Amino acid sequence: MLPRMGLVLVGTLVFAAVVISFAVSGKGDAASAPPVRRVPADRRGFVWRALARERGGISNEPSGKVVPGVSPESLDITVEQAHVHLDLATRMFGDTKVYVTRAQARYVIGAGPTFEVVPVGLLTGLLRNMGAQDELFGDARFNSLFVVRGRDFRGTQSAWAAATQRTLAERLPPATVSSDGTRVTLEIAGALEDAPRLHAVLDVVGAVASVGAAAFQALTALPNSTATPASVTGSSVRPPQLRITTDHGDATASLHWKKGGPCLWLTLPTGKELPPFRVIVRKGKTEGIPPGRLGSDSRHLLDALDGALLLSEAGKLDVQWLGIPTPEGLRAGAQLLSELAGGTHRVGVFR
Repeated sequence: MLPRMGLVLVGTLVFAAVVISFAVSGKGDAASAPPVRRVPADRRGFVWRALARERGGISNEPSGKVVPGVSPESLDITVEQAHVHLDLATRMFGDTKVYVTRAQARYVIGAGPTFEVVPVGLLTGLLRNMGAQDELFGDARFNSLFVVRGRDFRGTQSAWAAATQRTLAERLPPATVSSDGTRVTLEIAGALEDAPRLHAVLDVVGAVASVGAAAFQALTALPNSTATPASVTGSSVRPPQLRITTDHGDATASLHWKKGGPCLWLTLPTGKELPPFRVIVRKGKTEGIPPGRLGSDSRHLLDALDGALLLSEAGKLDVQWLGIPTPEGLRAGAQLLSELAGGTHRVGVFR
C-alpha cells in the first residue's frame, strides 16, 4: 500500500503522462487535451446547457445570464443523492497548458474511502517498484483497463458498484478518479462536448459519492418514519437521516463511514439517566445489560441484531451496526431501544 503522499504523487504523474501523450501526438477527439485557445466555446456551451436542463441542474454563467458565444463556467447537478460540480480546469505540464474536464462531489454521508483509479499500463512499473499492489474488482473489463490503489479495499469496493465500473470502462477509459476521503474527483483530458460521455462523468462521480445512500433509501419505507435527505452547503455535509417514532421518543438513524464501508447508527435520547453499558449482541444473547431493562418477550428482538453494538451513555441509547441493516433489522433496533428506555414496559413500540 502507498502512503497518502505517494498516492497523490502517483496520480499526478499518471495524469501528466496521459495529457502529454495527447498533446505530443496531436491526435484524438474532444478528450485529447487541445491547447486552451482551441476550445470551441459555442458548441460546448450548447451541449453543457442542454445537459443541465436534461438533468435538472444549474448552469452557472460568467455574467449571471446566457451570453452567445460564452460557455457556462460550471454546472451543478444532483446525481443520486450527491451534489456534482462539473467544470473545466487547466493544468500546466512544462510549457503546455491543457484543459481537463473535472467533476467533483462530496460524499453524501460526509466521508468515504480514499483511493485512486488510474488507467492501466501508465507508469505501472513505477507503481510496482514502489511496492503497490493492484486491487481487483468484479468487472473483468474494468480490471483490464484500470489500476485501483487505496488503503481500504472493502470500503473502496463498496463505493464502486458493478454498473459504475462498466460505465467508466465503456465510456471513459482515459479518465482518472480519486478520493481524499471526503470528496470524489474525476478528471479527463480535454474540454468534453460529447453528451453521452458527460452523462457518464456525472453518473460515475454521483454513484461513488452516494455510497450507502441507496441501501439507506430502502429503509425509508419503514412505518412511522420520516426521512431527511442529504444536503451540502459549502464545505458542510449533512448526511441523510431517518426519524422513527416510538413510545419513548424519536429515534434517529444516521449513516457513518467506517473502514470497510458505510454503517448505520440508531440513537434514542432518554429523559432519564440509565445505567451505562456497552454490549455486542451475539447469537441472540447479551451479557451486560442491567436486569429489568428487557422483558422476556423482548428477547426475540436480539435475533435480528446479531453483531450489533448496544450502547448506553449519558442521555442516550444507541444501536450501532457494522453495515446497513435490513428494514426488519432497523425496526427491531428501534423496538429494542424503546424497551430499554422504558424498562420492562411492553406496549407496542410504533404509534
